[in-house]
Amino acid sequence: DEFRREGTMAATSSAMHHAAPPPAPTEPPPPAPAPSRQDLRLHIAGPPASIDEALRSVAGSGPVLVIVDEREAAAQEQLVSHARAASTYSDVTVHRSHLSPLGISALVQAARSLADQLPAARVHDLLPQIEASIRCFAVLSSVSKLRDPNPSLLQHVRSWWPTTRFLAEAGGAVHRFRPQSTTDPLGPPPAATPSVLLVAGEDDAVQDERTGRIVRGLGAASAMATQVPVHTWWGTTPIAEYCLAPLDLHGIITGHSAEARHCPWCRESTSAHPCRLCGGQTEQEATP
Repeated sequence: DEFRREGTMAATSSAMHHAAPPPAPTEPPPPAPAPSRQDLRLHIAGPPASIDEALRSVAGSGPVLVIVDEREAAAQEQLVSHARAASTYSDVTVHRSHLSPLGISALVQAARSLADQLPAARVHDLLPQIEASIRCFAVLSSVSKLRDPNPSLLQHVRSWWPTTRFLAEAGGAVHRFRPQSTTDPLGPPPAATPSVLLVAGEDDAVQDERTGRIVRGLGAASAMATQVPVHTWWGTTPIAEYCLAPLDLHGIITGHSAEARHCPWCRESTSAHPCRLCGGQTEQEATP
């Protein structure tokens, strides 16, 4: 009996010694890595008119670029700042534009088309070139409150006549616009890339005789009616507003040859220093 007990104890001890270890505690799988910024499409938004619009602009999980009117930059950027603070995603940058409201609308559309095919930092790099290619005009009944461009003293005097019309170009000149005149105030159309004329503020504006003269004067390939909110960017509410924008951005993209730089912070390729997307210090990319 004693021998059997010792054998049983030995067998039990041997079984305990060779028993499999208890299973290790299970750990949750690691979270999926966040997508690279280069894989996130840049969302483009225009100037917000309210906090609700600003909140919609920054909603989402990708980088956001808000284009604001530089004349209203303080108020519009404050709305963006409040919306950014209330958002769970804060990758928001702002571009100040000197264009008219209709011109900013064209700039937003052009930037969105680029965002579909280019990295976010590249879109930032090209914005100044796109903006420089857009021309803004307005037909006005008075230039007394016009800030850009500066009218002459004679044009101020002519503003007192209710039938007088002016054609003003932002950053350009003011022309007297005579509806019945056969002389085009803009002169012969310049040789340029194909462009479209956006028209706002007139009934059947694309078919309007005045629009036809401006289309010919600017050499636009076509005209397109659109709408913008009522504003006084030109000093007074314009009778009609026009915007000449390039139809094809390929020339701007290929013509913008600048030294390529790498941003170690957002891993984007850019020509700016510092990076326009995140503000990081960029480094010159090695040439192969």
